[in-house]
Amino acid sequence: MREQRLVETKQVSTECGEELQLEYYLTSKDSVEEEGKVYGICIKNHRMDRIETDVVENISYKEEQVLEFVHILSENTVTPICMAEILDDLITERMYS
Repeated sequence: MREQRLVETKQVSTECGEELQLEYYLTSKDSVEEEGKVYGICIKNHRMDRIETDVVENISYKEEQVLEFVHILSENTVTPICMAEILDDLITERMYS
């Protein structure tokens, strides 16, 4: 079963004046392959009468590493629509630097 813990929230206004409320979550679930948990990220974007959500699971067994990614995404106001692509870039950069 996947658990979610709210890490950060952010209120922003678009160029059109629309108010967005972004929520950044650390997700976790019991690992099938190793003892302990595997961590991921969920972003929710509350826009007027709907909620956009994206989840990327199984990023790492290291909670601190995934929390660092959550903070980077929040600092840069990343929305659910582009989270997977940006997260892929962050992970690739981390692996090859």
